[in-house]
Amino acid sequence: DHLTVAALALLATLAAPPEALADPDRFNKANLRFNQWFLQNVFEPMGRGWNFVVPKWGQRRVGDFMGNLESPRDILNSVLQAKFRRAGLHTGRFVVNTLFGVVGLYDLARRGIGWTPPPETLSETFGVWGIPCGNYLIVPVVGEFCTRSLVGWVGDGFTNPLTYIPGPAPFTENVGVY
Repeated sequence: DHLTVAALALLATLAAPPEALADPDRFNKANLRFNQWFLQNVFEPMGRGWNFVVPKWGQRRVGDFMGNLESPRDILNSVLQAKFRRAGLHTGRFVVNTLFGVVGLYDLARRGIGWTPPPETLSETFGVWGIPCGNYLIVPVVGEFCTRSLVGWVGDGFTNPLTYIPGPAPFTENVGVY
């Protein structure tokens, strides 16, 4: 859940020394050091375990499924950017992969038909609308963003269908920005 990740990032930020918060460069350097440690000691061992336990075929199914869940984001942002043909292509991909690709476990639209439109994000939509990037930030665990991209990333989380499944927060593709 994006709100959980945002809350954890906020807590990690608040744990930073006060002088680092007052100086964006020190803030970013402190978070970069933490993120490098976290990547080496948490994400990389998890990734190696994932690669050991899950065969490549299973990894592709998970990747295709999670990619299919990005379709609502791509459709919405294509419309908001007035890219109506691209919105139609994203909609077609979503329909084909959901109906014929076993709820998105197989990306038939890309492999079978050759439909490969580029992703569309809220950050890009803000850029099309003329909103500047803003400050560069390194956020604990989540990664590097400009202010516009961070706001867009959180907004994109609300277009992921997993966000609306009741119960424990699901692990979405946006959690691991690395």
